[in-house]
Amino acid sequence: FGSSIPLNAQGIQVIKDEGIWYVFIAGGQGINSRIVRLNFGNSLDNEPTTLNLGNIGNLDSPMDLFMFKEDNNWYGYTVNFNSSTLTRLDFGNSLNNRPFGLNLGDFGSLSGPAGIIPWREDNNWHMFIANFNSGQISRLDYGSSLFNIPSGENIGGDAYLDQPFDIVLSKDCNIIFGYILNSYNDVVRLDFNDGILEEPVFTTLGAMDN
Repeated sequence: FGSSIPLNAQGIQVIKDEGIWYVFIAGGQGINSRIVRLNFGNSLDNEPTTLNLGNIGNLDSPMDLFMFKEDNNWYGYTVNFNSSTLTRLDFGNSLNNRPFGLNLGDFGSLSGPAGIIPWREDNNWHMFIANFNSGQISRLDYGSSLFNIPSGENIGGDAYLDQPFDIVLSKDCNIIFGYILNSYNDVVRLDFNDGILEEPVFTTLGAMDN
């Protein structure tokens, strides 16, 4: 796409809004870090138009990407690996707008943040972040809106994690579980037996077969 997609592309989100398909990509290094928007029109089979949205919100090796809609406005979050910070994107009422980026700084002792996953429980939002450098998991607590400024804390994991890269959460039988990609070929499970606000139990599941 005319070299608009950066080297070291990491986070990607595919969203349909107002009948239009969009793909957003985060990646790059240093001043070349950026967000890219691909507009496919009414079908992902179309050839997209591509727009380099640039380095917004002091991006520095943005990794994962999460987009969401709240009160008819679109927002996004990404984490910056090199600066260990969190950036929020504000698109206003349409994903076709050029977003405004705001670097919110460090929350929850971020250290080479890589994977992010939001979770809503009891009408409160939380975001869990896998820290590649420290081998720990950070939890950000937003309250009722992801647009709030969060509080953050570490919930451990360094005894089990070695360069964790990504994280997912799920619920089964009213118990919340997490899975972390650890050192590229090992998976660690998190069991939130006492609720999302308590430190989980970490269990190493071992290396996965190729």
